[in-house]
Amino acid sequence: TEDVPRWHCRITEWQAQRGITKSQDPKGWEGRATTSTQPHFRGHKRKKNEPMRILLVYPYFIEDRIRGEGTRAVPIGLYSIAAVLKENGHDVEVLNWHDIQGKHEKVRDTLLEKRPQVIGFSILNGNRWGGIEIARTAKEIDPQVKIVFGGIGASYLWEHFLRHFHEIDYVVTGEGEYAFLNLVMVLENEGSPEGVKGIAFKSDGKIRRTDPPELI
Repeated sequence: TEDVPRWHCRITEWQAQRGITKSQDPKGWEGRATTSTQPHFRGHKRKKNEPMRILLVYPYFIEDRIRGEGTRAVPIGLYSIAAVLKENGHDVEVLNWHDIQGKHEKVRDTLLEKRPQVIGFSILNGNRWGGIEIARTAKEIDPQVKIVFGGIGASYLWEHFLRHFHEIDYVVTGEGEYAFLNLVMVLENEGSPEGVKGIAFKSDGKIRRTDPPELI
């Protein structure tokens, strides 16, 4: 109708294309997609003392930006996190996927090739759906992969992400260099994340947030 904003119509069309129903989407544009029939891939079991395989992804925006040049570059913080992880012996790759929307086969092929154990996403705001879509594909391929959202958008929407999107395992709130590293160390040793500062996660059906970390 004429009272419905154009942006809402575009997002509603986007939802319909991905099988998102109103009941799955109580807030009007956030929700979960229907269950995929794509085959699963059993993740490669990590050998002892083998570095963790980590992808850091800058996902695409679901709509074209008025000034697209401002969204093409990977946020510098993602490279900073990658440097800290590499310094601590992990196998890390940064993927600038700001322009990969609609290239679903490329996403799947890359994830099948890389076989990451942890995927971190740099979330601003408008690219959150790109991150969610890629995360869903990653979980379809390997349900054991750990999905971590971070960035300014995730830092503000951490509770919303964990409450409404089961694909997201952890959210890093605030500065991520050492919060992400410490979380990876916990995952590497199959420990508890409760002692990691600066993250949020689900445990026993409840959403938990740890104390903020010291500023770098």
